[in-house]
Amino acid sequence: MIADGRLLGDWPYQVVAHFNDDERSLYGLAVYTEGDVRVEGFRDRAARNKATKAYVQDDD
Repeated sequence: MIADGRLLGDWPYQVVAHFNDDERSLYGLAVYTEGDVRVEGFRDRAARNKATKAYVQDDD
C-alpha cells in the first residue's frame, strides 16, 4: 500500500491494508507481519489514518 507517495510496510515481511465503509462509518487497518495478522477497527477515518502512520517506511 502507498500513502502520500510513501510505502507502507516492508514487503514481503509486512503488508498493510485499509478497509473503508463510509455509509456505516467503519474503517479498518489490517497488518500482516511475518505470519501474524493484526486487525483494528475505527469509527473515524482520521483515527485509522493516524494509526497507519506507524507503518510508513522511512526514506533511508
